Amino acid sequence: MCLSNFKFNEDELKRAFPKYFKNMGFPKYFKNMGFEGRGMQISLPANMDLRLFAETTVPEELVKKAWAKQTWTTAMKDLFFGKFMGEGVNNIIQVLNDLEKESGDRITQSLVLKLKGDGVTGDDILEGNEEKMEYRSFDFTINQLRNAVRLKGKFEEKKSKENMRKNAKDGLSIWLRERIDDDLFKVLTANPTADKVIYGGTGILSEANITSTAKMNTTVLGKAKRLAQMSNPKIRPVRVNGGEYYVMVLHPYQIRDLKEDEKWINAQQYANIRGMKNPIFTGATGLYNGVVVHENENVPIGQTGDTSTWVGHGLLLGAQAGVMANGIDLAWKEKLFDYDNQYGVAISRTYGVAKSVFKIDGSTPTDFATVNILTSAVPD
Repeated sequence: MCLSNFKFNEDELKRAFPKYFKNMGFPKYFKNMGFEGRGMQISLPANMDLRLFAETTVPEELVKKAWAKQTWTTAMKDLFFGKFMGEGVNNIIQVLNDLEKESGDRITQSLVLKLKGDGVTGDDILEGNEEKMEYRSFDFTINQLRNAVRLKGKFEEKKSKENMRKNAKDGLSIWLRERIDDDLFKVLTANPTADKVIYGGTGILSEANITSTAKMNTTVLGKAKRLAQMSNPKIRPVRVNGGEYYVMVLHPYQIRDLKEDEKWINAQQYANIRGMKNPIFTGATGLYNGVVVHENENVPIGQTGDTSTWVGHGLLLGAQAGVMANGIDLAWKEKLFDYDNQYGVAISRTYGVAKSVFKIDGSTPTDFATVNILTSAVPD
C-alpha cells in the first residue's frame, strides 16, 4: 500500500503499531529516507489504519476551551500558594474542582479533625470500639471571576490568531496568578480569632501595642508552633515522607529580623532544606523546629502598631487552613471591535476562596488551621 502527501505523527504510530517500530525500525527508516510527510510515496503494511494520518480540523469551541484551560493552568502553576494546594485533606489549601455551581451559590466545606484514640493491640476486640470520625464544616460563597484584554489593531491584526491568543493568555494568566494569591492572603489574614494570634515582644496583647522592638524571631516562631499544637482541636501539620511540618509565611521585613536571630542562623547550617523534594519546601527561606518558613512581599503590613509602628501579619498554616473552589464553567470568549480592527479576549470562571473556620460550641467561630503572627515590620 502506498500513501503520499500525509502528515506523519511518530508518537501515534508508535502507540498504535509497536511491533512495526520494534521489528522494522520505522523512525530510523523515515529519517534515512529524508521523509518530511510531503510529496513522497512510502510503502506501508496493508493492515495499517490510514485514519491515523487524516488531517483533522478541531472545532473552534474546543480550541477556545483549550486556551482557557492553558491560561488557568499556567496561573495555577505560578501561584505562590500553588505549592501548598491539592485536592486532599493533607494540603494547606484544599482545592475543590469542577463544581456544578453558579455565581452566588454557597459551598459547604468539611474539615477533618485529628483522631485521638489509642486503637487496640493484639487480639483485643476492635468491633464496637471504633473511633468516631469527627468533622466540622463551614459555608462560603463563590462568585464569577473574570477579566479581559484588548489587543489594538494595525500591528496586531497582522499577527496570526494563535499569536494573539498567546499574548492574551500571557497577560490573563499573570493577572489570575496575582489576583488569586492576593485573595488568599486577604482571607487568611482577615479578622483572626483571638485564640489564634501570636504577638511579638513581651507582654503585648494587641496589635495597637506593638512597638518597633517587637520583632520576629525564633521565640515568636516557637510560640506560634506550640499554639498550633496545643489548640483544641490540634492544628494538623502537613505530613511529608513520615515527617510533620507547619508552613510559615512572613513579610520580607519580618524575614530580615528573623535572620538576625542567632538560633535561626545556627539551625540553617544543618537544615539541608535543599534536599527536600516536597513542593512545600520549594523556594523556602529555611526550616526551623518543624516549621518551613517562606517569604512573600504580599503578606499584609500597615502602620497599625504603637505610634504608627509598621506591623506585619505573618501566618502559620496547617492542613486545610484554606479552601479554593472552582466551577466547571471555565470560559474563553473572543470578540472583534472597531470594524474588526481590534481583537479582545475574556476569561471567566465561577471561583471562590475562604479561610477555614468552625464553631466550637455551635456559636463561637474560630480559625481552624491558621495562626496570625503580628510583629513589627519596620521598613529599612
